[in-house]
Amino acid sequence: RTWQEISGLIEPRETAWEAALREIKEETGLTPYRFYSADFVERFYES
Repeated sequence: RTWQEISGLIEPRETAWEAALREIKEETGLTPYRFYSADFVERFYES
């Protein structure tokens, strides 16, 4: 098994926030109830 980040495209007439929420639901089956953005990732950890 491998981990992969959630990704996708913004559909016509859809905001970036709407696209992100839609992709989370489509790819994980989860519906976020709070949603925050981060400016950048500071560290990566080996698994």
